Amino acid sequence: MQTSCALCSLVVTREPELQSLLAASMRHSMPLIACFCTATSQEDIKSHRARRRFWGASSSLLAFLSAVFISSAKLASSRSLGAFRNHHASTLNLHNHGHHTTMPIIDSGFDSNAHDILVKAYNTKLPMSAAELATVMFPYSKASANVLAHGQFWSDVTDGLWESDTYKIYNYYLDSNTVLVDFGVWIGPTILYGGQLAKQTYGIEADPSAFAECTLNIKLNTDTVWYERIHLQPGCVSFEESEQIMQSAGAGNSMSSIGHFVGESPTTNATSWMVKCYTLPQLFAVWGINPEVNHVFIKVDVESFECSLIPSWYEWFQGLNRRPSVYLSLHAQIHACSEEEYDILVKLIKLFKFTNAPLSHNGSALMAKAGEFVLSDMYPPLF
Repeated sequence: MQTSCALCSLVVTREPELQSLLAASMRHSMPLIACFCTATSQEDIKSHRARRRFWGASSSLLAFLSAVFISSAKLASSRSLGAFRNHHASTLNLHNHGHHTTMPIIDSGFDSNAHDILVKAYNTKLPMSAAELATVMFPYSKASANVLAHGQFWSDVTDGLWESDTYKIYNYYLDSNTVLVDFGVWIGPTILYGGQLAKQTYGIEADPSAFAECTLNIKLNTDTVWYERIHLQPGCVSFEESEQIMQSAGAGNSMSSIGHFVGESPTTNATSWMVKCYTLPQLFAVWGINPEVNHVFIKVDVESFECSLIPSWYEWFQGLNRRPSVYLSLHAQIHACSEEEYDILVKLIKLFKFTNAPLSHNGSALMAKAGEFVLSDMYPPLF
């Protein structure tokens, strides 16, 4: 037996990346942790009972540390910020958001560079005053969400100046019986809205800076009925289980991509990192999604990686009696798919009863396109 804090022990033995984030959080005036220490053996730590004790203890710990932090930082009075601090200020979970005790953990594959980006983003973005918060009012609905201020972006969303058709499509295809899968969530403009419409929402994000900000945005909404329906994990979806190099002109800029440098010319902020990727069937298995039972809606916005990704779904989709609906973004302006990739993509599109994608026998019309297309067996195109 050794005397150690149940929280610290699990962090050390099971989640080394989270240990660093917890240490980073301690630098934000939250040093008191020893009071929750208990006599715990390494064997007990690995047991189911110890894990249950861990989550119970950590909940009290987070509330206590948050109270210390709020007092020491003398934050402005804000109901949203106070609730956020009270529940989530001390750690940013690298592996999951949502039902932490039941959501299976996947390995993000983040290397040291990704980890450094994540910790920096967490320390930088953790709000210190109410002035750093905003409320986004989603267009064509009464839905809203608390978010971290992000320049003019959330105002543009509210005003319908950012991808307004996306919200129309979500209103059309999503309902309380739909499972939403969001690949490329960025800081949350789609997952925060879709999560309010769908039965369950699962997202994955490969950019550590964007993952940090999106996680914080979700956690600003703990008092909503839809908060527990959103599950976010770091990592990526690919044509095979593998480790991939992610590149960006600046982490968190919405254009990080696998395989192609996207955006402005490389600058001093240009960077890359490693991330672990999983196939679509693997992720569905982890998340417990059965497309033949659930109506599944997949949003894919992966900044030109779709050329490699989407064709890999053809054989799996071909064997399904009920296929997910797919909301696909093509980025021919960044990287045009090869003729072979487009040919398979066209074959996949033709599996569906309804689509608004332009097709020709050899895919030539599709090759020149950049834009958003919906594939569905359930609903005809909205436009």
